[in-house]
Amino acid sequence: MRIIGVVSGKGGVGKTTTVSNVGVALAQFGRKVVVVDSNLTTPNLGLHFGMYHYSATFLDALQNKVPVTHAVHTHPSGVRIVPTSLSTYSYSVGGKEMKETLQGLGEYEYVIMDSAPGVEREAVPVFEISDEIIVVTNPEVPALTDALKSMKLAESIGVPVLGVEINRARREKYELSITEVESVCDAPVVAVIPERKEVRRSIAIGRPVVLNDPFSPASIEFKKLAARISGDRYEPRLMDRMKWWLGFRRMR
Repeated sequence: MRIIGVVSGKGGVGKTTTVSNVGVALAQFGRKVVVVDSNLTTPNLGLHFGMYHYSATFLDALQNKVPVTHAVHTHPSGVRIVPTSLSTYSYSVGGKEMKETLQGLGEYEYVIMDSAPGVEREAVPVFEISDEIIVVTNPEVPALTDALKSMKLAESIGVPVLGVEINRARREKYELSITEVESVCDAPVVAVIPERKEVRRSIAIGRPVVLNDPFSPASIEFKKLAARISGDRYEPRLMDRMKWWLGFRRMR
C-alpha cells in the first residue's frame, strides 16, 4: 500500500479535483486504488463523484464506529472512495490514529489522500502518514508562497515530495513559469493542468473530467500525472487528440 497525500498551502487551488481525476485515471490503468477524504472540516471529495449521502464515512472509521472497509464506496469508474460526512464541523485526529485506521485498506495498491488545505493542525496528519506528497498550487505568487509553506512542513516532518502540480494554468505571460516554480520550491513540476471550462463543468455535474471529457487537454494531463505515479506508460494517441478537436468530446 502506497499512501500519497495531495496537499496545498491554501484552498481553492484544485487539490480535490486532482485527487478525483488521478484516482479515476489510476483505476483506468487497472490499478487498485482508493481515494480518501481526510478533510474532516470542509469535505468535498464525494461531491466530485456526485455522491451526497453515505452509509458510512471516514469519520465513522476514525471514531471506531465501523471498520474502514465499510466506508469504502465503489464508483462506476472502478475507483473506490472513502468520503467524509458533509455535516462534519470539526474533529481532531492525530497521524497515528489516522494511520491505524488506514491499515484496513492494505489490499489497495494506492491510497490517495485529499488533505485539508493549509499547514494547520488538521492537515498535518496527512503529511505524517504519507509515503510521499504532491503539492498543488496555481501559477501565481500568493498561491506559490503558500505552497512553499507545505514544502517546508514536509521537510520538517521528513516526508518525500513527489513533486509540484501547477493547476489552472492559462499560459498567460504574467503567470509563473515551470522554472520559477521549481526554483522556489526546489522540487520538480510533475504536471501542468490547464484551466478549462470542461473541468468546471465536470465539478458542477459531479463527474470527474477524465470520465466526462476523456480527450480534453486537462484529462490528458491528469492521466499523465497518474502514469507518472504508477509507472504505467501513457501517451495520448493522435486519434484521441483529433476526436477532441473535431468535437467528439463528451462521453455519454
